[in-house]
Amino acid sequence: MSPPSTVYKTPHLAGILEVDRFRAAGVLQDRAIVFVDRRSPNVLHQYFYHLWSEPPTRMLQVATVDYLRGAKIADQVVGTGLGIVPTYTLIGDIKKLEHVVGDPSSIDVELEFTLSEHAAAGVLWTNSYTVNRTVKNDSVSAATGEISAAVGEILNRLSADLARR
Repeated sequence: MSPPSTVYKTPHLAGILEVDRFRAAGVLQDRAIVFVDRRSPNVLHQYFYHLWSEPPTRMLQVATVDYLRGAKIADQVVGTGLGIVPTYTLIGDIKKLEHVVGDPSSIDVELEFTLSEHAAAGVLWTNSYTVNRTVKNDSVSAATGEISAAVGEILNRLSADLARR
């Protein structure tokens, strides 16, 4: 994934921003890469020999921490499990992370984020981001490359929205 397109001179969120492990329903929690056949778009399938290096819930948490830390969006950006009470918590939910095979081949990525503030004990902001892209062929490597680029685009938009918040 590419580095942040914008690195802020001063953090837009004062304090510690904790990025929680992402949530996902059903097969999106597994390491197997998910695909949809364009002829039956309501059925999710899993590749048996093509796996993510980690479950997407963990992989996207790490990518989000790294991206927002690199963008300097907050004084500190951390993952969960440190035993601290952060100022803010960012929760991600994987709605779609799919390779669509057929003519044309494409990818669909949809991530929803919710920002809460511990002192206010409530939700400050929620937004959903969707990227759909055509892929040059049905290969898994082409699809995963486009999924990675789509996640980078979403994290760039997320960072900009958090800065405007």
